[in-house]
Amino acid sequence: MTTTKWTPPPNGHPCWINVFATDVQRARTFYHSVFDWKFRDSTTRMDGTEEDPTKIVHFSFGDGCPGGGITKVDQVVKTNGKGGVVLYLMVDDLEGAMKKIVDAGGKKVTEVEPEGKFALTQNFEDTEGNYFGLYQIK
Repeated sequence: MTTTKWTPPPNGHPCWINVFATDVQRARTFYHSVFDWKFRDSTTRMDGTEEDPTKIVHFSFGDGCPGGGITKVDQVVKTNGKGGVVLYLMVDDLEGAMKKIVDAGGKKVTEVEPEGKFALTQNFEDTEGNYFGLYQIK
């Protein structure tokens, strides 16, 4: 799969899907064989740093659709008692978005975390206990 220049989606739109796995390559094989997901061969991030393919692999559904990654975890992250997938939403202002979330009854779950040199992320729960992520480009 070739790497193309990424155009961020508008504020509030889905931009990344994170699938947790205890064995990244096993999960990659599963999603490729069952759903024919396309994975990026390169381990170079958009900011130029290298990633370990035993810890994360990137997939894409084509232009206009959010892509994502299968990310290594020691045990599958539990959301509402089952393994979870985290949908990340693009925001222009991480702090402002989190304030709106909390003011509307949601909960801040994590502190702001850098995603390499390229972006910042933070996780929250909505009013129904669903787990999401926010993604802001630096």
